[in-house]
Order: sequence, then C-alpha cells, then structure tokens
Amino acid sequence: MAYHSLAFVLLSQPTWEFHKAPKMPDAIWMAIMGAVGYKTLDGSLSKWVITAICLINGAQFFLAPDSAVDMYEMKGVSKLGKAMIGMLGAQFLSVGTYLAALLKDKSQSEAFAYAMAMYAATGAKFALMEADDLNVPKAGPLVWAAISLGLAYKALN
Repeated sequence: MAYHSLAFVLLSQPTWEFHKAPKMPDAIWMAIMGAVGYKTLDGSLSKWVITAICLINGAQFFLAPDSAVDMYEMKGVSKLGKAMIGMLGAQFLSVGTYLAALLKDKSQSEAFAYAMAMYAATGAKFALMEADDLNVPKAGPLVWAAISLGLAYKALN
C-alpha cells in the first residue's frame, strides 16, 4: 500500500503544481512511503504503520480539508476543490479501514464490507452536509452511498 501511496503522490503532481504548492512536502512523503513500503515488505516494519498513515491522513483530509490545504500551502483552492480533498480523505479512510480489518484477522470479504461501509458513510456525509452549499446534486453521492452499502451487505452475506 505504501508504494501505491507513493505512486499517487507522484501522479497527482499536476494538481499540486496548479495550486502552486511547494514540492518539498511531496518529495518527503514519497521518500517516507518508499521507505515504509520497503521496510514493510522485508518484514522489519509493522503493517500497522501504513494502516495508521492511511487512517490519520484520511481523517485529516476528510474532517479538516482546510488544514490540509494550509499545510501543503496550496493556493486558490475552491470550495468544491476543498470538498474533493475531503473525499480524497474518505478514500484513505476506506483503505485504512480495509487494511485494519485484514490486520485484525477479518476475511477479505469482511474487510471489503467495512471499507464499503466507510465509503457509504463518507458519501452520505458529503451529500447531506456539503452538496447544497456547493450547488452539487445530492443524487450522485447518495446513489454511491447506496451502492456501497449494497456491496457491503453482499460481501457479508
């Protein structure tokens, strides 16, 4: 997972450049993710480290997207852009939830169900608490939440 995070940071560079964010934080994160990936795969670092990184970063981006924008010194991020940063946090929360479930000896189906439940909760939160303020139709995120709940249910049954 750490290598996936490294790749994400690398592939998302056009967004950071568009918002005139400094490159050093991303370079540091890529180095950290490379080291975490390497040390996790060789068995010298607990798999809980990348799980915690996903959950902590996910919580920050999801619950406080303004703090992420400020921390990364991004310029000119719109309200919709901040909401999408929050949904990026939702993605990390879902991945962290999946990894944590696997580490707690849950089956892949159970871990998938928990991740889908997290997607449903975060999608519903966006629809019910943010969509109106952004003039975004609620139908899309609510349908996504319903599909996620259906997938969670199916994975458990």
